[in-house]
Amino acid sequence: MLSKLGLDMQPQSELEAELKQLRKRFRGQSQTSLGRSGLSTVFTTFPGKIPQFIPTGYTVTSEGVHFGDELVTATPIMVLAEIQPPDSSSFRCLRLLIQTREKSLCLDLDKVDAVDHRKVKGLLGKGVQVFPENVQLLTNYFTQILQDFGNQLPRIRRSNQTGFVEHEDSVTQGTEQMGFLYGREFISTAKERPSCQMDSAELSFSDTNATDLQKSFQTEGTLEGWLSLIRDISGDPVVRFMTVASFATPLLRILDQPAFLFSLACESGTGKTAALQIAASAWGNPAGKSSLIRSFQTTENALLSRAVAQRDLPMFIDETTFVRKAGKDLLERLVYSLANGTARDRLRNGRLQAVQTIETIAFTTGETPLLDLVEHQGALRRVLECTCQPFGDRSQETGVRVLQLQRMAKSNYGHAGRKFIRFLIENQDSWSQWKILWDELYAKELHQLPGRHSLEDQLAKHLATISVANQLLPRCFPELRSALKDVVPSMRAEIYSSLNRVDKFEAVFESLKMKAVNLASSAAQSGAESTWHYDRKKKQLWVNPNEFQEFTDKKFRLDASSVLQAFKQRGYLHQEPKETQKPGGRLVVRKRSGDVITCWHVISIGSKDHAAATQKIAD
Repeated sequence: MLSKLGLDMQPQSELEAELKQLRKRFRGQSQTSLGRSGLSTVFTTFPGKIPQFIPTGYTVTSEGVHFGDELVTATPIMVLAEIQPPDSSSFRCLRLLIQTREKSLCLDLDKVDAVDHRKVKGLLGKGVQVFPENVQLLTNYFTQILQDFGNQLPRIRRSNQTGFVEHEDSVTQGTEQMGFLYGREFISTAKERPSCQMDSAELSFSDTNATDLQKSFQTEGTLEGWLSLIRDISGDPVVRFMTVASFATPLLRILDQPAFLFSLACESGTGKTAALQIAASAWGNPAGKSSLIRSFQTTENALLSRAVAQRDLPMFIDETTFVRKAGKDLLERLVYSLANGTARDRLRNGRLQAVQTIETIAFTTGETPLLDLVEHQGALRRVLECTCQPFGDRSQETGVRVLQLQRMAKSNYGHAGRKFIRFLIENQDSWSQWKILWDELYAKELHQLPGRHSLEDQLAKHLATISVANQLLPRCFPELRSALKDVVPSMRAEIYSSLNRVDKFEAVFESLKMKAVNLASSAAQSGAESTWHYDRKKKQLWVNPNEFQEFTDKKFRLDASSVLQAFKQRGYLHQEPKETQKPGGRLVVRKRSGDVITCWHVISIGSKDHAAATQKIAD
């Protein structure tokens, strides 16, 4: 019934408390008009001190709405704001505050461009006492508010995504300049609106807890406290890089660059979570119940829906270890979707939904390198990975320092991101110049390539995007000019080396495949004393551990255990180790009573098309 009437009822606990105080104040004074000063205390949950919008001839008292001496409705009704839809095809709404006998409510009166008797009569079902003979007067009440205060009403921007938005102006019918939906705040470019009428934002989508997402972008402490935190990490290149990279997120659409993912992988107890919290503190709450940092202990749909909704703002996910325990396939799909900027296809009401794009930079942590956990190499081109300890070697002194930095991050957050977004909006005329700057930085980055991997130029594009953010930040925060100097050069070697390390694992596997081909084409198969054996029927390569250690060390300068771990994650390792008297023979289950039992690494060579999985890089 509610949807048919175009109404959306939303209880407001904060407003109820304020109205309760007003009822006490005006108890026994039923004909006393609630003036502007009295009403202003009711709207503390909305942006600024919202004055009452009451057209000429009407008054609102504790008894209801009056037109002259005539009581139009026995329910006090006040207009709080105008709700702007995410696109021009949707209808505007009026956010109403009403006080029934039982409670106070917020109602959304839909299609305010054409307020008619039917919509006004629909308020009857929501506790509004409308006299039939005065329906026209109540209709005129809303119509006159639009005519008299249309340009003064605070606007609530409703959207299913955060980030940059455009709206058609309700008065001029023209396209409004670019603004940014940031949690509960809408940062607009409209300078002619009074400060007391600042726009707010309202997220509305079914796949994610919109209230939780909005709370994640709250503020605490001061900007000065956060600046002090960043100055304290000026000697920690990994944490500096993560923080600056987070500011590249709103630049993705400005520079027309794709989303990517940053992975911090190192041992437990080295400060991975603390580094993530420091980077997240620029944008919102880094810890607690409404933390901006998400966990991999959730469903795939919930995580991807959050990534889609969190457009133009960074996303932080802690501990890939949880996903690895739940299942490697889930991790592969998540990483592939986050890195390639598209959510998986979904059905709703039997219909295939449009592909949702992911326009964010995701930051993840874990004990195992992310590139080692993912078999599908299509996401390789959009994953930056670091395996360095973020705060140096572990020690008691380091632990105390990390705890202090965490306390600073938890006490001062959410201010820097807002200031940077305002900086971007205020400098829209420079966006085209920033694209030229990106071209120049990308060209310089190409000259820094180690030349060891075919996808280094793809990672160079992401580093160029981060470099643009690195150059813009000192203009927005002059106090950090020294603390954020040369952020990308300090991490360049580590980023490229991670890519080269992954490439070496694949090179080892390709070399083993060639070894299997040579064994298969040999006229005589190796005997039991040989250190290599290829089972053509099962397509399995058997290799003696000592021989395998020598093979990986001499040819690739890799430790055999790290190679085996990478093979295990990719599904190449069939069984390790396997004790048997003869390669390919049955497993010997007996005590060692003088018999010679040999251990073998058994590697799957052709059980599935590994070549296609490892060589094909998704565009």
